[in-house]
Amino acid sequence: MSTAPRIHAALSLDGLGTDARAAFDLAADAGYGGIALPTKHPQVLSPGDFGDSARRHFLNTLHHRHLTLDAIRIAAPRNGLTDPASIDRTLENARKAFTLAHALGVKTVSLYAGPLANAKLSAETMAGAARVLASEADRAGVTLALSSESGKELQTLLAAVAAEHFRANLDPAGLVAAGADALAVAAELGERIGQFTAADAIRAGRQCRAVELDEGQVPLRELVEQLREQGFTGPTVVDVRDLGNAAVGARRAAEVLRGLGV
Repeated sequence: MSTAPRIHAALSLDGLGTDARAAFDLAADAGYGGIALPTKHPQVLSPGDFGDSARRHFLNTLHHRHLTLDAIRIAAPRNGLTDPASIDRTLENARKAFTLAHALGVKTVSLYAGPLANAKLSAETMAGAARVLASEADRAGVTLALSSESGKELQTLLAAVAAEHFRANLDPAGLVAAGADALAVAAELGERIGQFTAADAIRAGRQCRAVELDEGQVPLRELVEQLREQGFTGPTVVDVRDLGNAAVGARRAAEVLRGLGV
């Protein structure tokens, strides 16, 4: 077992290419304090399969590695809440994730809302769907954190849904890909940030590629400091699914965040 100091961040299992136990071992050895589960991971049981015994076994497996389950990411179609072809499936997947989060005691569930700036649905329709999700998240006792590369439109959607546990998932790599200013978006979202997704990217023209944390155009140090000043208390989730070598990227990200005092 690693003797590296634990960081207050969770490693998402996306893209690691291993079974759950091997992923837990990697997270623990790299010094993460927790993990984040994508609902599409092959080792994730459906809510109906998570009886008391299965739930205890799952959580005990994490506990023995000194890990916590910090967040769940909803698997949703690419266009999320923005397209009539995907909105119903997105809502259904979100409901299943809320049930799973409640069963496992997870307090934060994240959802990619889709490309809000190029939505095929009206702002009113998307806000109505978001209100439904916010209400169901409240009943499940979880915070729903929405992300989009469309920073301005995400702020508008958040403002239209007056719910305490309806917040933003700040995804700076996605903002870089869209040519947005991650620091400015973070400042405008302020206390409404419910999750910080630690990932990095480099954009050149219309092309964008994922890179290891602190190797790209995300102003990571400034963002971490700004989040501290804004009183951010939600989970920090490391996302390595778009890297060529996710395991190496996960270890590198832990080192970087440790150096920033996360």
